[in-house]
Amino acid sequence: MRFEGCDRHLTRELAVQWAGHGVRVNCIAPGWFPSELTAEMLNDDKSMRWLDRNTPLRRAGRPGELDGALLLLAGDAGTLITGQTITVDGGWTAH
Repeated sequence: MRFEGCDRHLTRELAVQWAGHGVRVNCIAPGWFPSELTAEMLNDDKSMRWLDRNTPLRRAGRPGELDGALLLLAGDAGTLITGQTITVDGGWTAH
């Protein structure tokens, strides 16, 4: 499965290639979060009702909700994590 802006296979391949150099390669795959690309949709009531119905947590992401995944991957708790894609999407890809 390809996530826009985050290719799982490329992440894995780069992780394998760079691991011997002590470099970890991971990816955060966000769901619907406020951005220039989603502004029109997230400002439209009909689109937001559709998103709420089709996302298990019933909402789009909020600013700061990617921080936990980033801190895990960048911090000491993630020193053995490489080649992984962490999806932060309110359950969108799980349903």
